[in-house]
Amino acid sequence: MRILLISPGSPASFAYQAPLGLAYILSYLKQNGFADTAFFDRYNSGEGDLRKAVRRLRPALVGIQCQTPMRHEALRLARLVKDEHPEARVVFGGVHATFLSRQLLEHYPQVDYVVRGEGEVPMLDLARRLAAGREADGVANVSFRTGGRVVENPLGPPLGNLDALPFPEYFEHYGEEGGARKKTGEILTARGCGAACNYCSVPNFWGRPRFRTPGNVADEIEHLVRNHGVQYVRIVDDTFTADMDRAAAISDEILRRGLEVPWRCATRADCVSKELLALMARAGCIYVSYGVESASPAILKTIHKNVSPEQAEQAIAWSQEAGMVIEVCFMVGNRGESQQTIDESKALIRRLKPEVYCVSAAVYLFPGTPLYRYAEQQGFVDETVWLKDEPVVPYTAEQPLSQLAEWQAQLMRELGMARGFWHYLAHVRRVAHHTPLRRLPRAGYHFLRTNLLALFSGSDGKRD
Repeated sequence: MRILLISPGSPASFAYQAPLGLAYILSYLKQNGFADTAFFDRYNSGEGDLRKAVRRLRPALVGIQCQTPMRHEALRLARLVKDEHPEARVVFGGVHATFLSRQLLEHYPQVDYVVRGEGEVPMLDLARRLAAGREADGVANVSFRTGGRVVENPLGPPLGNLDALPFPEYFEHYGEEGGARKKTGEILTARGCGAACNYCSVPNFWGRPRFRTPGNVADEIEHLVRNHGVQYVRIVDDTFTADMDRAAAISDEILRRGLEVPWRCATRADCVSKELLALMARAGCIYVSYGVESASPAILKTIHKNVSPEQAEQAIAWSQEAGMVIEVCFMVGNRGESQQTIDESKALIRRLKPEVYCVSAAVYLFPGTPLYRYAEQQGFVDETVWLKDEPVVPYTAEQPLSQLAEWQAQLMRELGMARGFWHYLAHVRRVAHHTPLRRLPRAGYHFLRTNLLALFSGSDGKRD
C-alpha cells in the first residue's frame, strides 16, 4: 500500500519549520511495514510538482496536515489529490482537524477521514485496515463518514513511552545562526504542557505532559549531527525546561558526549534557575525565547499565565548573564487590554532591553482553546467562522483591530528603541534575511507598517 504525506506549509513563520508531526508519522509508518511512504512539502515546491507526484505515485492513502491558518490550503490540496487520483483516500490530521473533525467531514467531500490528536498509532491502524480492505470502524481517534453520517470513534490512550518512537524523518534545510546559514535540525523532546494559558490549544491536543528521557534526546541530537551534518538545533518544545531536572540532565548528556552544536529553545520564566541557565549555556544553548506576553498583573491573571513580571525580569537577567541571546514575545488584545496595561508592558520593556522581540498583531482565536470557548459563550463567534475565507480570527470583542494595531505599534516602538537605533536596524536586517524572497514584498509592507512607522510615529503621544 502506497502512502503520501503532504505538508501545506505555514504562512505564519518567516523561517522554515520542519513539519515534525508528519515526520514522526512518516518514520513510524516505515518502521511498521509501510516502507512505500513518501512525503511532499508544499512550502518549497509548486502545485505542478504535487500534481506530478500524485500522478506518479498514485497513493492509496494521502495524509494532509490541517492547521487553522492553513486549513483552506489543506482543503485545496485535498481537492487537487482527488482530481488527479480519485481513488485515493484522504485523511486530515492536526490541531484544526482534531477539534473540527465533524465540520470537515460534513462540509468537505474531499476529506474521507480525520485523525484526532496524536497521529502515529491511529494512522498506522487506519492504513492496516484499508490495506486489508476493511473500513475505519473501531480505529481509535479516527472520524469518518458512513451511510451519510459522521462517526467519531473514541479516543485511545496517548503513547506512554515517547522513547519508543523512531526519530522523525529529517528534512534537510538551512537556518541562520550568528549571521551565517547553517544546516538546521528541529527536535521535539516532550508532548503536552502543564500550563493553562487561555489562548493555547496544546494541553487539549496533546493531553498531560509526557517527556522523552535525556539519553533519548541526546541520541537524536547526536544522530542529527553525526549522520546529517546538522550545525544548529532548534528544540521546539513549548516549554523545554518544564522539568528543570530533566533539562539539566539533557545538558549534562550533551556535554558528556562532546556534542559541540549550538542550540536554542523556548521556555517560561518560572521554569528556570540561574544554575540551570548557566549549565545550558555550557552545553551549547545560545538562544532562549520567553513568552512574557504582558507586564500587567491583571492581564497575566486573565490569561492564566501564572508568571509575574518580576519573574520575567529575573529569568532574562540570568539568561543574559549566561551569555545567551534573549527573545521576548508580547501580545496585544487580551481580555481587559487597555492603554494602562500597554503602558505597564512598555515600562517593563525599558527595563528588559531585549535583543530580539516580537509582538502579536492581536490575540487570535483557535479551536480547542479556553479563549475560543469563552468567545463562543459570549456570542462573538460560532463554528461557522471556520467555513469563511479568513485564515485566522482575531479576538476583537472588546477592541477594534485599529486600536490593537496602534497598541502593537507602541510596543514595537518601545522595543525598537530599547537598545538604540542601530540595534533596531540590525533587527530589521535579521527579519529581512529570514524572509523567503517570494514573501518579501508582502512581509516588507506589513513590517514597515507595524515596525518602522511605529518607531518614528510616536503614536502614543509621548516617549514616557
